[in-house]
Amino acid sequence: KHLMFNDPDPHVRQESVTGLAPFPSKKNIHDLIKFLVNEKNKMVALRGEAVLLAIPAQRLIKAFKRVLKTKDEEIKNRVLLLYSSFQKKSDVYLYYLIRELKKAKNDKARLPIIESLGLLENQKALTVLNENLHASPLIAYASMSSIVRIWKFSRDFPIIDYLESKSLVDINKQIALKHFIKISKESDYTKQVIETLTKFLRHTNLNLRYLAVQALSILKDKSILEPFMMSIFSKLDDSTQEILKKTVVNIISDDTASLTSLLEEYKHNPTAMNEILSMVEKSTRIRAKFLSLWPQLTDSPLDLLNSPYSGSLMRIVLSLIMEQKITLSQLLHTLQSDEKKIKLLSLFSRQIKNHPTLKTEIPPHIITKWLDDAPPESSKDMIGLLGHSNSEKAIPLLVSIALDRRYEHVHAAAVNSLGNLVGGAV
Repeated sequence: KHLMFNDPDPHVRQESVTGLAPFPSKKNIHDLIKFLVNEKNKMVALRGEAVLLAIPAQRLIKAFKRVLKTKDEEIKNRVLLLYSSFQKKSDVYLYYLIRELKKAKNDKARLPIIESLGLLENQKALTVLNENLHASPLIAYASMSSIVRIWKFSRDFPIIDYLESKSLVDINKQIALKHFIKISKESDYTKQVIETLTKFLRHTNLNLRYLAVQALSILKDKSILEPFMMSIFSKLDDSTQEILKKTVVNIISDDTASLTSLLEEYKHNPTAMNEILSMVEKSTRIRAKFLSLWPQLTDSPLDLLNSPYSGSLMRIVLSLIMEQKITLSQLLHTLQSDEKKIKLLSLFSRQIKNHPTLKTEIPPHIITKWLDDAPPESSKDMIGLLGHSNSEKAIPLLVSIALDRRYEHVHAAAVNSLGNLVGGAV
């Protein structure tokens, strides 16, 4: 024992405490607890705890009862916690702890008792713990921690009571919400739970906002899209914005009908539309489905080609064409009217101007098919598009258009496109 308490070498202390294992007397148990209180080296302390917990439970409990009468507060507090671990759900020990709590004169004395009530995991302790949620910040925090320990994985955890409490401080609401996230499943999300969590999306406390987003994200359901979008528009902190957008993208990626519904709902809200289209642009999963989405995006009621958001749509189209995920021909094929096809070509031409060296699949016959019927400005756009064609037929076509007096209104555009294809002025 002398070596166990006094030797400067941790290895010697560790071996010395191991030597007590075959001698589980009350005195040795008392000394082991005293050792655990004073030992600074974590590895050595863990060895001492292993020796202590290897002692038969009945003998250990008897020794604990004796040690609880000690006047050494540190040793007594350590035993309180250890005893709770051995007396799970015990009513007798619960009432003992409650009596001790009433006698405690300060927070230092109350804290280990509150922690012991949590370790005891007796539901009857919840009443006294709930009462202590209004004590000092330290005791209130410890009480909330013990409360969630007692509830463990019970699905009856009263999350609404804690979140809607006007007297419960934010830090303890965070503990309650973290616990709910840990144990809950989709079936636990009643209408009232969803409504309460939705209110927390705009809470002044950053951590509670973030946790509310996490909690609602479990739903992966389009019912949370509207409150999430409203929160995104509120321009919250970056971390909350990130998880809000990630959740929205996950939902609309799995259910593209919810994407089109969202776009329809916010069609007259430029801020919302640009935000949604930006999320679409950045989502790999949605981009992979873009070709199947194209008809819904370009037909009524959305008709994005003829909307203020056509530029955002063309940015997505251009990036997908540059990545060779889709072709212009595929997009044109799905459009029902010539008017829309001309519109697409015109819009795409304006977008591709920002990439003068880009060459892509633009079959010349696509241009010539509508050149005579297109409005003058659209005709110029389509001729400009030929300057980005990778087809060898584009150059002779542009030459013939430049020389044909019928197309005098697009002569300058044809010359510029030729210069772009041959790499210099024409």
